[in-house]
Amino acid sequence: YSWPVSYTRPDGNVSILVQYAGYYLWPALVGKIAGVPVAMFAQHLWLLAGCWLALRMLVILTNVRTWIAALGLLLFGGWDVVAQWLFESVKHSNVLIYFDTQNIEQYSFHTWLITPTMLDFWPTTELMQGIWFGNFVSLSASLMWAPHQIVAGWLVVGLLCHACYQQKIMTSLLACALLAYYAPMIALGLLPMVLVLVVWQWANTGWRREDVFLTMVGISVLSVLGIYYVSVSVGNQPYGVLPIIKMDKFIFLIFLLKSWLLYAVFIFLYRHWLDKKMRFFSGAIFFSAVILPCVYYGVYNDFMVRSSSAVYFGMLLLVLAIFHNLWASGLHWRAALLIVLLLPGIFSGISNVLVATTHADVRVAGKSIANYIGGWQFMGREDSWFVRYLSAELQTQK
Repeated sequence: YSWPVSYTRPDGNVSILVQYAGYYLWPALVGKIAGVPVAMFAQHLWLLAGCWLALRMLVILTNVRTWIAALGLLLFGGWDVVAQWLFESVKHSNVLIYFDTQNIEQYSFHTWLITPTMLDFWPTTELMQGIWFGNFVSLSASLMWAPHQIVAGWLVVGLLCHACYQQKIMTSLLACALLAYYAPMIALGLLPMVLVLVVWQWANTGWRREDVFLTMVGISVLSVLGIYYVSVSVGNQPYGVLPIIKMDKFIFLIFLLKSWLLYAVFIFLYRHWLDKKMRFFSGAIFFSAVILPCVYYGVYNDFMVRSSSAVYFGMLLLVLAIFHNLWASGLHWRAALLIVLLLPGIFSGISNVLVATTHADVRVAGKSIANYIGGWQFMGREDSWFVRYLSAELQTQK
């Protein structure tokens, strides 16, 4: 393919491919040299390298053992199962009989885990008419559905946490700018967190010369990427501020409780087991968590769904840090209480691991983005600013 990749549509118009290409660049380079099969293998290695780095960040930043961090990365998620029970209790007067007669008898536990009735999703009509509201998605579910975006978000959150200790938040701004090349939705979702941390750094250390350079580089990267991404019209996607007045308040409260509010309450109660910098980091994390449900963008509310995994990674950092400090202080019963708090959130991780392992032999043939049913989301206009001022002359592909 010539760059930028472009296609001639059936109506004769030309569209450029607009995709978050950061995840694919190194495998693509390998493929140019050694062929597509080697490129696919290189892509798996690239993903594993990112997961390994995220795991090492958890270990280094929280001082827990590697196997504990690995379990957290695999199983951490929201209280979807508890939320399902509460949601069904609203719809059915005798919820226990409902579950006994329709769920338990019809499905085995193993079958239910593989095909749960409501896990990592949230109902459309009960919460907000006409909008697929989305969810805070567990780490394993996010990795399963969007590895090309999720791991980069984890790594940037880890860098921001490390920067809290180094007082070099501005250095991580460049990483956040590069994150937009992997996952622009996550970069936007983390923006409230980044702004809080940057203001905190300025208040503590002031403005330094290297900060000016990094800020200019970051703004330059974001400007070019922004011009590239807006080649796809924003109006083609549902977007806006969530109209709280029209929502079912009880259902929305359940959503907040099951996604992040319970974790926020716990971390607040145990905040004394975090040092000052981690406490401030926790405030920045939950500031982003508050903003995410108030804004929606994308057919599947990609803004919240994708960004929630990065926010969850930050929450996992905080939970593991508290767990280590409690255990190291000999308060084993409190550490055990923390484990109990996390148990309702592991079902998503278990379910997605089962889905992945029981369907490991499934293969899906690749297809051109022009022939993909949702390909319109990644087809940019030929008259966009990017094509007119920044790209080479278009050479259409069939």
